[in-house]
Amino acid sequence: MAPPHDAYPALELPRRPGSYSASMWDDGYIQSLRNEYCREDSERGRMEKLKQVIRGLLEDGTVGLAEQLELVDLLQGLGVGRHFEKEVHGILSEAARVAAGDHGEVLKDDLSSTALLFRLLRQHGYRISQDVFNRFREEPGGHFEAYLHGDVRVALSLYEATLYGHTRESTLDAARAAALRTLQNLVASEEDIDANLREEVAHALELPLNRRIGRLQARWLLEMSTRKPVDMVHPTLLELAALDFNMVQSIHRGDLKKMSRWWTDLGLKEKLSFARDRLMENYFRSIGIVPDPQFSRCREKLTQVCCLISTIDDIYDEYGTYDELHAFTKAVERWEVTAAYDLPQYMQSCYFVLLNTVGQMCHELQREKGLDALPFLKKAWADLCRAFLIEAKWCYEKCMPTFKDYMGNAWMSISVHVVLAHAILFMDVDMTEKDFEHLRQYPPVICYSSTIFRLLNDLVERERWDTPSAIACYMNENSATEEAARRHIKDLIDETWSAMSQEITASSLPARFTTAAANVARLGHCLYQHGDGHSKPGKEFKYRVRSLLMEPIIPAKRSAAAEHILLRAE
Repeated sequence: MAPPHDAYPALELPRRPGSYSASMWDDGYIQSLRNEYCREDSERGRMEKLKQVIRGLLEDGTVGLAEQLELVDLLQGLGVGRHFEKEVHGILSEAARVAAGDHGEVLKDDLSSTALLFRLLRQHGYRISQDVFNRFREEPGGHFEAYLHGDVRVALSLYEATLYGHTRESTLDAARAAALRTLQNLVASEEDIDANLREEVAHALELPLNRRIGRLQARWLLEMSTRKPVDMVHPTLLELAALDFNMVQSIHRGDLKKMSRWWTDLGLKEKLSFARDRLMENYFRSIGIVPDPQFSRCREKLTQVCCLISTIDDIYDEYGTYDELHAFTKAVERWEVTAAYDLPQYMQSCYFVLLNTVGQMCHELQREKGLDALPFLKKAWADLCRAFLIEAKWCYEKCMPTFKDYMGNAWMSISVHVVLAHAILFMDVDMTEKDFEHLRQYPPVICYSSTIFRLLNDLVERERWDTPSAIACYMNENSATEEAARRHIKDLIDETWSAMSQEITASSLPARFTTAAANVARLGHCLYQHGDGHSKPGKEFKYRVRSLLMEPIIPAKRSAAAEHILLRAE
């Protein structure tokens, strides 16, 4: 039996009651969601016919490389690339072979297509050198302006490609600077250009493609494409993308309802009223990390994990005394039911939920795969709680660590390693003991993803400057202004993205896992682009949630051209 709550020593600091707003979405509302546009049974046959037409386009041997790459890029951007993995792999493999043989000369002086080739190959893990851009410089080591000619579309293609650069790739740095100047000049000018093109440029400058959440980008691109002339976008592709978006949305909504029932039945939000109630935000995270429809189970596990992380974080950050937090950390390290008896009542509730939830996951893995994942997951949770405790110690001692010491702990306390540890177990990836050992040591791709997420989080932390954050530590150590500190943090984010892109290309870890790690970093940009989308979600975040989960795409009227194409395919 747990000791009475008043048996604990007096608080070193008053408990903060929790200043978080209530959830914008309750269980009743979530369970009421419907989708009148998604009729799965009647639409699947239509989708198969549409896919057949698009496969024909991909396999058309008379189409040039540049046109094939544009189609692949559009398929990916609209979120339907997974339906054509075999065909896309064939096109990119041939493109990589050609590029390696003649450094991309097959595209001659087409800078836009060369940039697209480079971006797609880097995106899919192929090795391609930055040297493919050398012939577009005025002289060795020179500028790119002569080949840009002020062409906005070329500059846009080049800019997006350079965001897949690796560390110390000076050619790409120069290319990015040149492309950026062209795009910024357009935005600043009053030049009369196509409104859609101006919007595309503003969209890219706000956040480049490499740092956007796939599902949100797919919706934006689909809505943008429907405004273009019919001869610019294949009507079959637009119809397939709309049907696919709605069907995947329906699957995501089903996952969400299941998780909302779990969270409501758990009752933890009532027992720990000081903690954030963020079921919707946590499920949104799972979509950002593993969006593909076949990974419902993985999303459910990640939602549970994120709910627990958020609650435990609030115990450390908002409510617990240092002695209580020390006891909770030791209990997690022990991972035994009896360890709960050393905890106050409110901590016991959370501790038992943690053990039961993770234990159930491990039981499923043992039963289905013969996999003993508990030691692996216990270490991840214990490391997280130790990092939380260090932050609590700094807070109670009013200590401002050096920037290096802060980041050495903060990449861990942001909890990305815990999320990814659970993700890989439920992504249908075969794991060996050697793989587990490698992941236990937190390979660079995890550290880079964590660092980006942490720095993005700290950029929006403005309320308590007396507590350690990346900005506060940098300002304190370097006697810097807030503006200088923010500039340094943003530069560090860019550098870490380059390092992570390079690591992903060289990594022996499963591509599905490294993609999830990169998606976590992209999720950070999404959550913190317009403030704190987790602790204090605002209008922009609410709009994004509705776009992904609540508002289907209304199907456009089927054109005669599209029907004619389908009839010919039959």
